[in-house]
Amino acid sequence: MNVRSVRNKSALIHDFICDSNADLITMTETWLTDNDSTVLNEFVPSGYKLVHHPRSIRRGGGTGLVYRDTINALQATADVRLAGTGSSERMGRVEVFLGGEWGTVCDDDWGYDDADVVCRQLGYHEGASGFTTNAREFGQGSGNIFLDDVSCKGYEDRITDCEALLNTVGETNCGHDEDAGVKCQGCTVDSDCEQDGICNVDMYCACQPGYFGENCEDGCTVDSDCEQDGICNEHKLCDCQPGYYGPNCRDVNIFTDSKRQSEDVEFYLKKEEQMAAEEESNDKKEADLKKKDFLQALYDLLAELNDK
Repeated sequence: MNVRSVRNKSALIHDFICDSNADLITMTETWLTDNDSTVLNEFVPSGYKLVHHPRSIRRGGGTGLVYRDTINALQATADVRLAGTGSSERMGRVEVFLGGEWGTVCDDDWGYDDADVVCRQLGYHEGASGFTTNAREFGQGSGNIFLDDVSCKGYEDRITDCEALLNTVGETNCGHDEDAGVKCQGCTVDSDCEQDGICNVDMYCACQPGYFGENCEDGCTVDSDCEQDGICNEHKLCDCQPGYYGPNCRDVNIFTDSKRQSEDVEFYLKKEEQMAAEEESNDKKEADLKKKDFLQALYDLLAELNDK
């Protein structure tokens, strides 16, 4: 039924479900969001459960399924969002909406194909530029871990179209220290583009002068654009301090001093000499074994001829 807002009809809907003694009722146009849990609880009678898909736009939307708790019902598809520390519209911890709540995805078998599907589901038609595991970068989630051993082929429309273990009762061998994440390519809104870049109609970032990169994350116009005390030069590129490199001096060079570099070079030269000596010794041993086998075969042949 089309309820056109549950807010002002929760009592009527509650009574209708009870009076009709229905096993299952579907609703459209609930006009409810994730933050309307109180309203949701008001119209669901005792002995029933609810699967609700909140609206994602300001006006209209929202669907619900009310069913008896004796029926084993499960939401067949899932919304997906990116969350966590340092997350944005295009990168974050992957969370799916199932059975009326948000949960995370375990990183077992998580890879580029899985991340591609998530990003395209979110509207990034170029897919993923990377993925994260072990709750790196975006922190640990909470609540249920709904999906495990996700195995997408890369062409699916939604993550729930992929092969996966679906944990609907909280039984999983994963912890939130294994939450999976993604980094999507391109943009859907201007805020996906750094340094005041603009998301154009082709869903790519048009960068301001002095900046470049997929999301305008590289380049500089002032020294503060360069990390680790780097200096923005006249070519609008960062001159990095010793030990750092990359477009914005974000990467660390492990050879930060000449003494360590000299020690490492000496170590590898000695290692190379040792390996060469071992190889020569092994070659000699192998030649000796071949010679021994040949002499043994010759001896056996002569003994056989002598017996005849």
